[in-house]
This record gives sequence, structure tokens and C-alpha cells, in this order.
Amino acid sequence: MNKTESQILSFIEQYLEEHDYSPSVAEIMLGIGYKSRGSVHAYIETLVGKGLLLREPGRNRGLSLPEKPKIPLLGRIAAGMPIEAIPESESLDFYERLNCPGLYQLIVSGDSMIDAGICDGDSVLIQPAQSAPNGAIVVALIDGENATLKRIYQRDGRVTLKAENPAYAPQHYPPERVQIQGVLFCLARFYR
Repeated sequence: MNKTESQILSFIEQYLEEHDYSPSVAEIMLGIGYKSRGSVHAYIETLVGKGLLLREPGRNRGLSLPEKPKIPLLGRIAAGMPIEAIPESESLDFYERLNCPGLYQLIVSGDSMIDAGICDGDSVLIQPAQSAPNGAIVVALIDGENATLKRIYQRDGRVTLKAENPAYAPQHYPPERVQIQGVLFCLARFYR
């Protein structure tokens, strides 16, 4: 999902929560600052095609969100010494946990963050941000062109982007060359 699709989906979710009915295309345009009804309509169609929105034919305000499935939480598992297996009957709502405005996903390419548990092919969810504390894992844009996922340290008038793999040397830049675009929110790895 690109940034505009994410903005539109977030706007529609918030609007539905506040009004109990969906916004019109004109209201979506105003809400996200777009001037083209056709572009907004095309984005809505893309979201419907991806299954992220539902449309009720013949209704002007017929957009709705698909029901978000919950994954059953069956208990806890030891990663150290074994523990007693006691079944639980709760469910875990990942959508609720991931309900963060503007959240976007990137696929990791390379092994520079492997010691932080981030491997080539992993999916990382990024929370948009323009600043981050020292030691945070960030998406950093260098010279307005090249993006990288690294730990950031800002001190003594310079920015250091540090890999989590000893094979890669830290990169040092003057602050004006580095723009933080987001902070790591969570990591997903699929084995199937």
C-alpha cells in the first residue's frame, strides 16, 4: 500500500468511527488535500481491489471496512526452559495493535541489520517520524536519494548510522545530509 492509499484508508477509518457512515469522494478529497476526484476514485478502486475496502453498489456513501479477523491466542511458549502448557482461549487482534496512523511497510534487502534480528526478506512496519532517540532503528534518507534501515546516533554535530552486522562500518554524515523518515514499529517474518 502506498502513502496515498494509506492516507485515504486512515481517513475513511477515522470518518466511519466518528460518523457511523462513510465519507463521500468529495469529503475524502478535502480530508487528504487532493484536488482530483478521479485520482481519489482510482485510489478507492485500488483499495477495493486489494480487499482493504468494501463497496456497496448503488450507494453514494457505500464504503465500509472488511471485518478484521482475529487470530486465536492459545497460550505461551517457552524460549528458554520448558513451561507447563496451559491452554488459553483468548484472541489477539493484530489490527488493533497495528492501528497506528500512517504506518507503512518495507521489505528488507540485505543483511546489515542481522544482529538486530532483521534479515533479508523480512517485512518491517515503519511509523512515520522526523526525529528519533539515539539507538533507535530508523529509515534514514541520505542526500534526498538513498534510503537505509540503520540505528541512528546523533552527537557532536554529526549523524552516525550504524549497522547491526560487524561486516559493515558505521556511516558518518553531517546532519543536513540525513533525513529521518520513520522509526521501526515492528518486524514480520513469514516462514511459509
